[in-house]
Amino acid sequence: MDQLTVALISGLGGAAITGAAAVAGPFITGRHARRQEQHARNVEEFDRMMDLRVATRDLLLYLDDARQAVRDGRPVNLGELPNEVKRVRTAADRCEVYGLSFVHSPSSRDYGRGTPETRGLHTYLGCAQAVREMVEEAAQSGDPQDQDTLQSIDATFGRAEQARSQVLGVLMDRMAELRAEMGHQTAR
Repeated sequence: MDQLTVALISGLGGAAITGAAAVAGPFITGRHARRQEQHARNVEEFDRMMDLRVATRDLLLYLDDARQAVRDGRPVNLGELPNEVKRVRTAADRCEVYGLSFVHSPSSRDYGRGTPETRGLHTYLGCAQAVREMVEEAAQSGDPQDQDTLQSIDATFGRAEQARSQVLGVLMDRMAELRAEMGHQTAR
């Protein structure tokens, strides 16, 4: 082959490679950008669910501290309980964008037909309120360490733990899915 033919073939090959890169480049870059966007959405969803998990745990620990104070005969201050409950409700509301539904108000038309997570949250917050009332009554009574009162507090606290587990059951399944997706996305 002469030099002109070689140059022509080389030029056509280079043009074909450049053309393919021009077409494939944006596609590959777009796919990478979509993966990064999905990863960021997954991280945000995971973080919001983790916030609810942490808020429910912190409220439970707060109530447990009060319960233990009654058992030990120490003074009990539940002044932060409304803030702890508000933190749980706020964290729950932030998860609604991901399909979880937490109806907080009896005036809502969906209040009675709530999802399992809503029923669990209502039970959980109801138990938190009941523990608060019992702890306050025990602290104000003449015998704060009455065995019947302590058993009632313990039983209600146990129901709060079970209700939290019901709320977290839904969260933990989704969080596991997100972990798997995020691990798979970063492995690509």
